[in-house]
Amino acid sequence: MYASLGSDYYASEHLKAVFKNVISEDLQKFAQQIKVPTLLIYGDKDNETPVVYGHTFNRLISGSELKTIPLGSHFVHQENPVKVADLIKNFLCN
Repeated sequence: MYASLGSDYYASEHLKAVFKNVISEDLQKFAQQIKVPTLLIYGDKDNETPVVYGHTFNRLISGSELKTIPLGSHFVHQENPVKVADLIKNFLCN
C-alpha cells in the first residue's frame, strides 16, 4: 500500500491529526539554534517539501550545506540511495 500511494499517511487513519500538526509546525526558529554541521538533501522535483525550503533552512542553519539531487522527488532517498549515501559519506568524512 505504501508503494502504491506514496505515503503511509493513508494507511494510518488514526494518525492523520498528528501528521497534520507535525507538518504544519514552523521550525524556522529552531533551525537558527542549530550549531552543528548540518547536511540538507533535497530532490529538486520534490512537490511535498520543495527545495525552496532547503534554501530557507540553509540560510538559517549557520554552516549548513544544501545538496540537491536532479529529478529527485520527496522520496529521493529511495529513488537514488547510492547518491544520497555518497553525499552523507562525503559530508561526514570531510
